[in-house]
Amino acid sequence: MRHVFIALGLLASLSSGCAPSCDRVCDKVIACGLDSPRTSQDACVEDCDRQAALYDEWWDDQVKVDAFKEHKRCVMDATCDELAAGACYDPLLFIFAEPS
Repeated sequence: MRHVFIALGLLASLSSGCAPSCDRVCDKVIACGLDSPRTSQDACVEDCDRQAALYDEWWDDQVKVDAFKEHKRCVMDATCDELAAGACYDPLLFIFAEPS
């Protein structure tokens, strides 16, 4: 039984390093009503994937890669009200938009 708990702990620690997919993050944003009328699920995912790929290309800027992963984790962990209040806003990632 002890081995089961060790295995579960190891799996949890390995999976905690992964950020949620853009599909899941966009599902949450849209479910919270935080999307704009001009933004579809597909457009949201495409933009999210594009931003992730851009940071991955900047191999010398691990800070932004890690910040974007943390941002996606934050979105998934926050409530809709917290997101609407700007809980996950990071000026390092989103320099042109401030939470309203």
